[in-house]
Amino acid sequence: MKSTQNQLDKLLKAAARANPAVEPVSTLSWTREARVYAAWRESRDGVEADGWLRMFRTGVAFAALVAASSLIMVWQADTYHVADAYTVSNDMLVAADYP
Repeated sequence: MKSTQNQLDKLLKAAARANPAVEPVSTLSWTREARVYAAWRESRDGVEADGWLRMFRTGVAFAALVAASSLIMVWQADTYHVADAYTVSNDMLVAADYP
């Protein structure tokens, strides 16, 4: 514990002795940084991996849509109530009649 406290004291003393006139790493304004970032993103538009990624996203979205619609159909089937006892029997007999 004492060595950790000693290291922390050394770090704080070194930070206190640091020259405050040193410029930060990034001297660009935030608007300039935004422009540089936007230009970099536009330059990546031609990368072929983006096409595969877009196709993957589309596939995942389609799979989610199918799963959601399946769940809705199952939920609706569970909430469907038969009017009388003979309805199911008649439907089964009609289905059994056709090969």
